Amino acid sequence: MGRLVDLGEASLEERRIGALPIVNAFMERLGLRGLLDGYVVAGPRASLAPSAPLLVLLQSLVVERAPVYKIAEWVAGRPEALLGPHPGEIAALNDDRLGRALDALFCADRASMLTALMTKAIEVFTISLDELHNDATTLHMQGEYASSVGDSSRAPRVRFGHAKERPDLAQLIYLLTVSSDGYVPITYRLADGNTSEDPTHIPTWESCCVLAGTTSFLYVRDAKLCNRSAMGHIDRNHGRFLCVMPATRAEVGEFRRFIAANTPAWTEVARRKGKRKDDPDKVFYATPAPSPSVEGYRICWSRSTTKELDDAAKRRRAIEAARVATEALCERLSGPRCRLKDEASVKAAATAAIDQAGASRWVRAEISTTTVVRHRQQRRGRPGPNTLYVRIEEQRYQVRAVVMDDVVRDDACFDACFDGCWPAMTSDKNLTEAELLFAMKRQPGVEGRHHVLKSVVGFVPVYLKSNERIDAFAFLGYVAVLVHALIERELRNAMRDATIAALPSLPREPGLQGADRSPGDRDLRAPVRSRAWVAGEVVASFHPTLSKLHRQVLDLLNVPATAYQAETVTTL
Repeated sequence: MGRLVDLGEASLEERRIGALPIVNAFMERLGLRGLLDGYVVAGPRASLAPSAPLLVLLQSLVVERAPVYKIAEWVAGRPEALLGPHPGEIAALNDDRLGRALDALFCADRASMLTALMTKAIEVFTISLDELHNDATTLHMQGEYASSVGDSSRAPRVRFGHAKERPDLAQLIYLLTVSSDGYVPITYRLADGNTSEDPTHIPTWESCCVLAGTTSFLYVRDAKLCNRSAMGHIDRNHGRFLCVMPATRAEVGEFRRFIAANTPAWTEVARRKGKRKDDPDKVFYATPAPSPSVEGYRICWSRSTTKELDDAAKRRRAIEAARVATEALCERLSGPRCRLKDEASVKAAATAAIDQAGASRWVRAEISTTTVVRHRQQRRGRPGPNTLYVRIEEQRYQVRAVVMDDVVRDDACFDACFDGCWPAMTSDKNLTEAELLFAMKRQPGVEGRHHVLKSVVGFVPVYLKSNERIDAFAFLGYVAVLVHALIERELRNAMRDATIAALPSLPREPGLQGADRSPGDRDLRAPVRSRAWVAGEVVASFHPTLSKLHRQVLDLLNVPATAYQAETVTTL
């Protein structure tokens, strides 16, 4: 019989569980603890195995991103039984041990560890590697980063490069390859911030060959793959590639002239309903190019009715934007503090404004000059009948956007037949035009995984001042995206097998829920908590109450509901 306890001095502590049981189940299927124990070697004075703090870091990345210096606070709000370290090791976690664990991870053979991890994932989850998509993104960093431990030449360096979003910040280049089967990450590379993407394709493709065990997969990339060395290397080694052909290639100009004088045999390959009820269907057409590329590769042209309307509207928007920009410049010239004092500088500013609007082909700037006369006293003082004045003539400029109607009319006739078209080049001779189109339409799936890394996982900003630790931390970020992708893929496949068309979204914020046909990463933030009365010791624990939706998701993922009862009910 238990003894009575006075709860007057007891406090109710809350432990956030969230998606930890689901994440732990997938991490266990990947064998992450054994992988880290086998490859990451602890230092001579380490009191904890490096896998303990690394698993906590990984859990925080997947479930709820916390800076390294706040990991102890993050751990304090979770049940100990669901965390990476063994019971009793939680109190030993601090930011120094986490930093040393990242140093040990950097010194480990992460290339072999990544190969072993992905081999296990491909085998356990039966991931198809017939079609792989690759893309790069930039990870912007703030502050100064200097090498501190290990061989500094091995760690990618934070440098300034060609950034589209924040050119004022240094960056790292993150290259990711995913499978079209659920967009599961297959491999990644972290490179210096000023690295060009052209030389990265060959080592990336070769690493994919090691994982796939063959060269027969289709390697899909955007226009950055369209260089002779990378395409030739893949083709010579009996590989297959598919990429978008950039508009600067001579073959694009040849097709523009061909389509202006001839009518290609467009074949309808796909049709989709419009976004709204009254919108017309989106129709996709395809046709082979009249001649191959200079390198001898096959070129397939596609056309979309939606893109056709967008291209035509883009010209109109550019012309209107140029007109608005010149009006703003004209208003600026009439101000008293305008620094454009001569015709050359005014013309340069007007040309730059039109170029920025993308309408330099159809709009030109017309500058008119007006002479304004004013008089000023020759000497300072109160004016009188004998005061002498100096005549001052000033030039005032006005800018007007002139639309070249003949060019617009000719381009409308010439480009109307080219609107909505884009070319793809491939070394595969057996895929149909429809299969090539669908493969290119799946390319944005890589950008979705970049979004998971930077926004959902919250990889940046990185509160680390060492290139080595950032490199090791990027490995954990990749594994976090992998866990996200596997959970999403398994849930979607289970919904398909169970003929479930949609699931209500798990609650993320008060009042935000609805039908979700494609459950995503934000659903991992479902608020599930446990509570316990504590009076020096745990007096009683209360397991969370799972809703019907929670249990349905757990059943689809083959995670037992008992995983949410990790804390043992104790009565004194």
